[in-house]
Amino acid sequence: MQKRIIVLVAAIAFSMIFAPLAVPTASALDKSVDTIHARGLWTAEWVDVQGNVHQGVTGKGVRAAVVDTGIDGTHPDLDDTHVVYNAKNAAVTWIETQNTDTTCGHGTHCAGIIGATGEKSDGKYKGVALGCDLIGLGCGDVDRVPFATEGLNWVNSNADSYNIKIVSCSWGASGTVDTSPVYQQLYEKGVVVVFAAGNDGGDGSSDMTGSESKNPYVISVAACQKSGSSMADFSSRGSKSDSSTWPDITAPGVGIWSCAATTGIYMNVFSGVILPVVNGYVQSDGTSMACPHVSGVVALMFEVNPNLTPAQVMEIINKTADQNFGTYADSGFAAGHGLINATKAVAAAHYMLLHPSASVDTAANSSRVGEKDGHLVLNPGVIYAQNAPPQASFTYSPSSATTATTIQFTDSSVDSDGTIVSWNWNFGDGTTSTAKNPTHKFSAAGDYTVRLAVQDNEGAKGYCNKTITVSAVTGAKVPSKITGLTASVSDHSMQLAWNVPSDNGKAILNYKIYRAVDSSDARTVLGTSDKNSYSDTNISAGKTYYYWVSAVNSDGEGALSAYTWVSIPQDYQFEEKQKSFIPGFEIAVLATAIALASIVAYKKRR
Repeated sequence: MQKRIIVLVAAIAFSMIFAPLAVPTASALDKSVDTIHARGLWTAEWVDVQGNVHQGVTGKGVRAAVVDTGIDGTHPDLDDTHVVYNAKNAAVTWIETQNTDTTCGHGTHCAGIIGATGEKSDGKYKGVALGCDLIGLGCGDVDRVPFATEGLNWVNSNADSYNIKIVSCSWGASGTVDTSPVYQQLYEKGVVVVFAAGNDGGDGSSDMTGSESKNPYVISVAACQKSGSSMADFSSRGSKSDSSTWPDITAPGVGIWSCAATTGIYMNVFSGVILPVVNGYVQSDGTSMACPHVSGVVALMFEVNPNLTPAQVMEIINKTADQNFGTYADSGFAAGHGLINATKAVAAAHYMLLHPSASVDTAANSSRVGEKDGHLVLNPGVIYAQNAPPQASFTYSPSSATTATTIQFTDSSVDSDGTIVSWNWNFGDGTTSTAKNPTHKFSAAGDYTVRLAVQDNEGAKGYCNKTITVSAVTGAKVPSKITGLTASVSDHSMQLAWNVPSDNGKAILNYKIYRAVDSSDARTVLGTSDKNSYSDTNISAGKTYYYWVSAVNSDGEGALSAYTWVSIPQDYQFEEKQKSFIPGFEIAVLATAIALASIVAYKKRR
């Protein structure tokens, strides 16, 4: 990411500077959670894939990082049981402390919108995902976040160890799209990045959205009135002629009450209107306030379906949005896909948990919400759809092959309710491949059982076996096919023996031994021998062993023998190996011991 000073003011103010505002008469976080239909989810009933019934969707178990001015962890709504990590960037290092928001309050306000518990307000001002865990990264002071880049890089480095699923960013810079690789890297790690679109207004004649918010790997959030009735005038618009500059979604961003930091200058000082801090809460406007509403909804989605990818999250949010501001074609430059609807988005996410192979379109159209005893029920009557395994199949060409032929194998497997994600081939001659459509050349004539195992996106597997006959190249003087192969168990090993075949004029160099364990196992090379016998010591009771042998000379490998097999009963008792016993040595030791004892007795008598 290009190093630059990123501010929380002016053109992309993100609630820090704009024209003086009159104090709204009814501004509250407790109103905006209703506008986005989040409140009913806090007591909603839902069922997981094991059939366990859960009561409430609050973001429990989901972690969101707030890259901002910090979080005041001394606020009762944001204490250390809720903010699991809180650190301030000190240019070269991160210093962990309870209050990292000491000069502004912007980050604390945003964190409260995501996940305030409402403890200090007796439950009035609760965040969208009041049960989620928060991580605070203080990246600046007053009106600037110069270490925002370091904050994103910290999340990128620690996403796995801290199990971070969301990054909320209510800041940015104006200009063309920010193409920094960190956004794609987080996306590929399964982390959803949410950005405020900016506070530059506009009418669609030019692009006014923030640089970071235009990156295709992030969710860009515009702001509307608290009630969702209309767009906020200050919310940055994209260019009508370029949809890549448009916001993705809209959330409330006017007159939002949330947690106030106990130290520093409050955000509203910059606007020229000093609004009071009331019992630990303060109100503010901006896409800065809209952004954490969306971050909270994403936390709710991840609670009911932790398997979602960032791409699925983005698509679900867009396709379940309320069309309060007109069609996407008409108003997308200002509002994106519409006003976020938490209940619809979470219901669709839950539907995809129960139907893992369902598309987002299917989930958005098929998910439903019922009611029971005064609370919501997600997808009532919908049960977990057991994944059907893929049907493995393949073809090969040419159908007749010699040891000089390169055979093309082509996968033709199908999966009725998902996608095939891996292929594992065993060619029966000790070699394998993980390519979808591999080629292979067999070194010896014989019949080979080629096995393909495929796995789908839910982990189910399918298998297909086909026998291929390979002939020797005309004129090659490889050894003849081995006959008389026998196998028998002796002294915890399988003893193999066979007749010496004709070498056809070229001396036999060695013999190659193949083995398969049980009928479902593919044939693999067990080892080689320079004589017409072999001892397999890696055997156990309760198994059936199949063996083949071929002879090899300077012209190549001869045809495989017919197989022989031995089935070892489960209760078979292998003979114990006897310890070595050397009578002369034992007598000598005994004689020495007697002599030493006599000497000791003699000395004692003296």
